Amino acid sequence: MVVLKTIAGHNAALQGRIKAAVGTADTPENLATGTERVAALGLELVASTDPAIVLMVRVTRATAAYFETLNTSAGELRKALEVARPRLTTAKVSQGELDVLDGLVLHILSDIIHIFAAAQELDGTIPTLAPIATRRLLASHNKRTPKNSVESVTEETSEL
Repeated sequence: MVVLKTIAGHNAALQGRIKAAVGTADTPENLATGTERVAALGLELVASTDPAIVLMVRVTRATAAYFETLNTSAGELRKALEVARPRLTTAKVSQGELDVLDGLVLHILSDIIHIFAAAQELDGTIPTLAPIATRRLLASHNKRTPKNSVESVTEETSEL
């Protein structure tokens, strides 16, 4: 799609055609249809005789083979959909069910992180697991102070 937008440049009519060709990808069928339409439009632009479009096609190095590959990918997606259709679930789940599963995953992840933290206290060569996205939820609440800092604080207070 970026290639097509680059070829279109500031041509509003062509930008509108690209937007219509892309459509939405809210379902796999719509994704395949949009991909096929984008490939067809790309092939049309590559075969165009309009000097401005020919120049932009040359600049972007777009080829008919590229858009044929895109069309082939859409066909493969359609085949995969037909194979997977019997296994696709149609039952919707509620937000509450998702929340329960999220809680279960967070609990297991928390246990794993705390097990590693306890193991590291026994053996310093065991790596610390540092959650990034879930840091607030899963970080260890035990404040660990390095042994050297306790000794330096004791020395500083004794000098006063």
